[in-house]
Amino acid sequence: MNEFSKAQLLVVDDHPIVRHGIVQLLNRQPDMEVVAEADDAERALAHLRERTFALIVTEISLPGLSGLDLIRRVNV
Repeated sequence: MNEFSKAQLLVVDDHPIVRHGIVQLLNRQPDMEVVAEADDAERALAHLRERTFALIVTEISLPGLSGLDLIRRVNV
């Protein structure tokens, strides 16, 4: 599978080590590529204003705006 057919993902987690581990696991998949990361929902929304993603992997309990609130805003 070539680079252009990979699903582009956004990973959102406020713990850098956890986020790094998730990114490493997802990038091992031949059809997925993490192209953006965020440590809170506001930064994730900024990424979403710039591009679209095939999948967003988010922690539910983020500081400030929660992961559930982020999902609600994405689905609007």
